[in-house]
Amino acid sequence: MDEKKLKWPSRETMIISKGKQICFSANNVSNVSHSISSLDNFKEKVENKFSKSSHRS
Repeated sequence: MDEKKLKWPSRETMIISKGKQICFSANNVSNVSHSISSLDNFKEKVENKFSKSSHRS
């Protein structure tokens, strides 16, 4: 009985740390998707510039 009581806190801290990891990874995913969208916008601008320059020549 005492051993189980001792084991519980470590398992709870494991669950808490796992939850923190999940929240952190979720933040990373949103940051990555945001940077990807900004990269897509940059790519579109570059492609527009190239298409305009190719039309001139």
